Amino acid sequence: MVAKVGQKYLGSPRKIENIFQEMEKLTRGFLRFLLKEESINLKDLLKTNQRLLEKLGVVSQKTKILVRQIEKFGGAAKISGAGGIKDTSGILLAYHSDPEAFLGWARREGLNIFKVKLGEEGVRIEEDNI
Repeated sequence: MVAKVGQKYLGSPRKIENIFQEMEKLTRGFLRFLLKEESINLKDLLKTNQRLLEKLGVVSQKTKILVRQIEKFGGAAKISGAGGIKDTSGILLAYHSDPEAFLGWARREGLNIFKVKLGEEGVRIEEDNI
């Protein structure tokens, strides 16, 4: 995927750079959301990020269809990791305001799904007061 995006960059550096800049803004917004510094619409953030990844060409057609189905059900989703253009590659990060309803829908659709909790403490900087 990195090589694929690299080739696109060589062909249209300004276009790809603009996509990267928009992704950086979204990432910073998500960080402020996780740190509870700013209230944002998580669904809009995920949808916008997903559309940018699609513009980069790292999302398969099958995944695009699944993402639109999730959106039609009232949720939002984006690929995670390196993406993939093969039909069954990658993982989707999905959000719905009613997790139980979403889990039920996903099971009826035959999707492999599991819950995760965002905002857990990760890496932190500790200072030594010696």
